[in-house]
Amino acid sequence: MNGNESGLHPDTGVTSGVFVERSLNEIRFWSRIMKEHSLFLRLGFRAEDTQLIQEANQFYRLFEHIEQAAHAFTNQTDPEQIRGFNSEVQQAATNIYAFKRKVLGLILTCQLPGANNFPLLVDHISREANYFRKRLIELNQGKLKSLPDAIIKENVFFLRIMADHAKFIGHLLDPSERKLIDIAQNFSNDFDQLLYQARDLEGMVPYSQTIPMLDQFLDQNRVSVVSLRDFKKTARELIEQCKIKSIIHPLLADHVFREADRFLEIIDMFDTHLTSGNPTPRFLEG
Repeated sequence: MNGNESGLHPDTGVTSGVFVERSLNEIRFWSRIMKEHSLFLRLGFRAEDTQLIQEANQFYRLFEHIEQAAHAFTNQTDPEQIRGFNSEVQQAATNIYAFKRKVLGLILTCQLPGANNFPLLVDHISREANYFRKRLIELNQGKLKSLPDAIIKENVFFLRIMADHAKFIGHLLDPSERKLIDIAQNFSNDFDQLLYQARDLEGMVPYSQTIPMLDQFLDQNRVSVVSLRDFKKTARELIEQCKIKSIIHPLLADHVFREADRFLEIIDMFDTHLTSGNPTPRFLEG
């Protein structure tokens, strides 16, 4: 009897049901994120950037289709069908990653003067595309990290994302919104420090991977992520109600809120496995 006949992933022994559930969870979340990235890029292009606008629109339609397809599948879908779907989506994520890096190169070589996409924002969204494509490869190949490794790697990735978000918010608010800009700057500084701490912890592996140390690491990060998530929620509501001055698109405000919420879910999932003594590889449960 092979792994598929037994209902186990051939490389990890993970049940097929968990493989399907985790795959669909990742694709449903990140395909929506990729779709929205396409919109944000398009909004930042100049009117004369017709080729780039066309490419962004194509990616928007592609990931909208992927998102719809992912919601059409269920946790009872044949794992081999999901494995094939993962491969298709991974290729789409690879393609949008390449597009984002191309745009970044154009910006940094001053070939898009007057465009409104920050270089750091384009780098930021390309990192997320790369994260997404690598996640799908890991799921299909069963190359999942141990819990201690996953805790540090995922937090390094998401802490940088959160730090970027705080910087974007601060720079997209109107300069007259002094108090909100100050709050955003404080969040940026806070998450920069948490990121440095996470990288220090990463440099001390494997000796830093004790349960007490990782537990404290997660708890400290959770406190700051909750505060930032709540700030983003308030900012989203103020933008939707037209109570503050900014050039932040309402969808962008919701977008960054959802990513903070995602990070909190990951922290809580890690904490559950860590404190239960269950060394489950990342993202196979939760």
